[in-house]
Amino acid sequence: MQTSLRPCSESAIYLNRNKTVIPFDKILRVEGRGNYTAFILKNSIQVLASKTLSFYEPTLPSHFLKIRKGLIINCSYIVLPKCKRIKQIQMIDGVELEVARRQMLLVNQYLASWQVG
Repeated sequence: MQTSLRPCSESAIYLNRNKTVIPFDKILRVEGRGNYTAFILKNSIQVLASKTLSFYEPTLPSHFLKIRKGLIINCSYIVLPKCKRIKQIQMIDGVELEVARRQMLLVNQYLASWQVG
C-alpha cells in the first residue's frame, strides 16, 4: 500500500502523511538526522518528519541553500556578514552554522548576490 504525498504548494510543505503543514516562511533550517528530517521553525519549534533530507531537498524553493551535508538553511533568515568570504553563517536565532569547505564558493556567490553595494 503506497501513500501518495501531496505535492508542495508554492508557500508550504506537507509532512507526516499530509497531517502537518509548514509554510516555507516559518522554516529557519532543515536538518538531516539519520533517516529523519527535523524542520526548525522561527518560533523554536522542531517538527520531525519520517523521511530523509534528500526526499525533501528537491521540494524546497530556491532561497533554501545546502551549506553542508545534512543541513539546508533558509537564506531569508541569515544575518548578513560584512566580510566577503565567510566560513560560518549566523542565523537570526543566534545559531552559528559552519559552511562545508566544498560549499564555500557556492555560498559566497549566493550571499554576494543578496548584498547591496
